[in-house]
Parts: sequence; structure tokens; C-alpha cells
Amino acid sequence: MPPLTTALRTATAAALMSAFALLGTSTAAADPADPGTGPSPDPGSGLGVSASTSPTANPGNPDDVNALLTAVSRGYDSTNCSSQPVTRTGELADVQCGQSPVTNGPSSATFSLFDNVDNLNASFTAANKKLSMASCGAATELPATWRNNSGQKAGQVACGTAQGIATVIWTAERKNLLAEITFPNNDVDGLYNFWRTRA
Repeated sequence: MPPLTTALRTATAAALMSAFALLGTSTAAADPADPGTGPSPDPGSGLGVSASTSPTANPGNPDDVNALLTAVSRGYDSTNCSSQPVTRTGELADVQCGQSPVTNGPSSATFSLFDNVDNLNASFTAANKKLSMASCGAATELPATWRNNSGQKAGQVACGTAQGIATVIWTAERKNLLAEITFPNNDVDGLYNFWRTRA
């Protein structure tokens, strides 16, 4: 075999081996089963990693869950609320509640406790993205600030519908509490009035 042909065959074989090596490297880097190659959650989004994708869901500290249960709205307690995994940035505890025993009360509620007001407000903003906004009583510019009986700013509130379900979401900044209540219909005014007078 002439030396030129041997040299060409050697160069071709080397090029093919390099191509296969590069293909193998690309495939390994894009392997979806490798947890180190997927996108990581944006810590500033307040959304965190959902419990369904997390290999070990964090149930929260029992002391934080108990503290949260003492801060929830009237009619809710450990008999009709259950602890849920914490999934958002800075979230310490999360409880999901069923029908309120209070007359004409919400059909469901969710309460979350946060480590600081910044994480609380980031999660409030994220939660509002699912709402088709409606007025909260006289407040038409949402989210609105709500005030306690002394006239001091207590937090933020937003009203609207989520998939046709009336929803009110609010924060209680002194408690680092995020709350959401719903009616099984689109009566946003009725739910807001319940929140204003009873929740």
C-alpha cells in the first residue's frame, strides 16, 4: 500500500474517532436523568422547586406548622387543615384547608408562613399571576394595601378569579403570613366581603 494511502486512512480514522468522542460527550451532557444538567429554579422568583419534582419533599418544621395553625383565619385549625410540603423560597410551613365551618365561609384555604417579609412579598406577587384581577371592594388598583383597625398598613390584598373560581389572596406582614381563600363560584365580591368582615 502506498505511503500516501496509509496516511489518508490513518487521518480519516482519527477524525472519525474524534467525532464519536464528541458525540458521546454531547449526549452525556444532555442526559435528562442527570440532575446536574437541568435548569435550576430562580431563587428570586419565589416559586422554588415543586414537591412533585423534588426527590425529598420538605414537610417543614413541626413547630413552624403549629405556629402557622395559630395564625390562620377563624374556623380553621388542625381538624380541617393539613400540612403540605414547603416549596417556595423562604417558606417555613404550609397548610391546606377544606371547607370553612363558618356560615357562608370559603370552600378552601391555603396558609403559608415565611421567614421574612421579602420572601413573603415575592411569593404574594407570584401567586397573583394566576388571577384574572377584579376589584377588592372599593379598591380597583390591585394589589391593594389593607389596613388594620388602627389604620396601620397590615399587608397587601388581591382579588379575582382563577379558572373561574373566586379567589382572595393576602399577606399579613407582621406575621409573615400568606393566605388564599376561594369560593366554588365566581362571586369575588361575596368572598371579599367575607374576608373583610370574618377572615
